Amino acid sequence: MPLPSGADYDIALPGWARLLAVLAGGVAVSGMADFALTQAGYPNLATFVWASGYAGTIIVVWVVWGQHLELVGDTGVGHEADSEENPPDDGDRSDPY
Repeated sequence: MPLPSGADYDIALPGWARLLAVLAGGVAVSGMADFALTQAGYPNLATFVWASGYAGTIIVVWVVWGQHLELVGDTGVGHEADSEENPPDDGDRSDPY
């Protein structure tokens, strides 16, 4: 009886799990490569590999997940000055503040 392969199953990871896997993989691979090269006597190359691995991980995360974020604040469009959130100040408020 043959064993089923991964292609026989339709398993999709959620987006947060893929993000976590990419981050963990990027950090782990960079750290292990840094350690191995440092132990082999190449500390400068180890530093370069570590920095480029972290930078590569950040770039991959930005391109795949962060590129589609809308990083804007409130533009004020659709908010009226006399809305319920900002009642007009008529000068005779009863609270002591």
